[in-house]
Amino acid sequence: WPAAAGVVIAAAALRGTDTRAPWIAALAGVGYGRADMGAIVGADAAMLAAGLLLSRVPLRPLAYPVGAAGVFLALQAATAPPAAATPASSVLLAPVRAAPPVSTPVAPSSEAPLQMFVEIAPFEIRVEWVARLAVLPVTSAERVAVAEQDAIKRRVADLLEDGLKGLPAPAARRVDFLMRSAGTVVERPRPVDEETESALVGAVFSYPCAEPPTSLRLSFAAPPGLVSTPVTLVTPISTSTYTTPPPIEWAGRFPVPRVEAVVLHRPTFDLSLAGVALLVAGVVAWRRGWPGARLSIAVACLVSPYGTIAVPLPVAATPSEPALASLVLNVYRSLDQADEERAYDRLGVSVTGAALRSVYLDQRESLELGSRGGARVRVESVEIIDVGAAEHVDGRVRVPVTWEAAGYVVHFGHRHFRQNRYLADLELVEADGHWKIARLAVWDRQRTR
Repeated sequence: WPAAAGVVIAAAALRGTDTRAPWIAALAGVGYGRADMGAIVGADAAMLAAGLLLSRVPLRPLAYPVGAAGVFLALQAATAPPAAATPASSVLLAPVRAAPPVSTPVAPSSEAPLQMFVEIAPFEIRVEWVARLAVLPVTSAERVAVAEQDAIKRRVADLLEDGLKGLPAPAARRVDFLMRSAGTVVERPRPVDEETESALVGAVFSYPCAEPPTSLRLSFAAPPGLVSTPVTLVTPISTSTYTTPPPIEWAGRFPVPRVEAVVLHRPTFDLSLAGVALLVAGVVAWRRGWPGARLSIAVACLVSPYGTIAVPLPVAATPSEPALASLVLNVYRSLDQADEERAYDRLGVSVTGAALRSVYLDQRESLELGSRGGARVRVESVEIIDVGAAEHVDGRVRVPVTWEAAGYVVHFGHRHFRQNRYLADLELVEADGHWKIARLAVWDRQRTR
């Protein structure tokens, strides 16, 4: 609209004697082509200065073609298609605000003295037990003092591992004394003397997997005196209940999100070659007095939205919100891999080699739940809340980002929802046409759910 108005003003001024107005209008046509409100103020000042400087220069005939070019560029800007978006497979901007309850049971209520839970995750199998200490043949004392509890924990772990068949030796095992809290059980924050008859213990065995599991067959021999053990099997898409013996059998597949490189889209200007050709032809015809000059220029403006090509602009690229969300989500997906070496390989898709170790250690620590037997939250969605002004320094893009990450941890028969908000500075670099994180500094983290 400003460009079109500029042409009208220029045409009117050409019939007068003042040469400043047509130049100001013509420059306005070009200047408003792709300007935002901040740039418009500066452009106005430049146009006024140009008009004053050129007031005594006999260049009035150029005002009309320059203004026409402004109309053409304005139409290009107004009708150009949006830039290519980040592939849907690279980012899930999920509605994390509409969150489910903080904790929900995945196993039916049971008063069994020994319960077993098996979780099949994308890159890990976790086997957990909750047991009354009195039913396990690990002590004959009526009371277990704090000083004796480490030895009791080792005996519990050995007993349960001996009874479990179908899996290799666990990569990690952990036993804790438990207490009941808000309808579930959690590890005691500090050891206390325990009464054997009422004490509860929880055991967690971890079995990392290089690839997502597709089948499982295991059996468990309950300690003497227990006829059977209720078992809950949890996968990312289903929950099943069993009773051992007989053996537990499972076969299936579930979707595992991939970690994909985030493409860097450079700023471009969509230009119509046919429109440019018609515009040039119209200006030449007008200068030489040939008929059809104005018609050619009008047709150039009409065809300007069609048959465009992307012309790179000489400015630095800035990551979009979907690109930032993809990078952050890729970090969390990489940490789903329990094996450290494989986690580094997945992380390397979105993080530079120099930053791998710090990003890996900092983010893994942030996902660890010490009060949940060392279980980790598996982040399923990331939502960008705010993106600050990007700063280009020494080939890097520094940008402050606030995001919310939401996910779950399944532990001792309950699925616990977690949602945290992070304020961090991201430094990004280009690597083979993709964005990569060169530095991730988290300044503030708040638990929102």
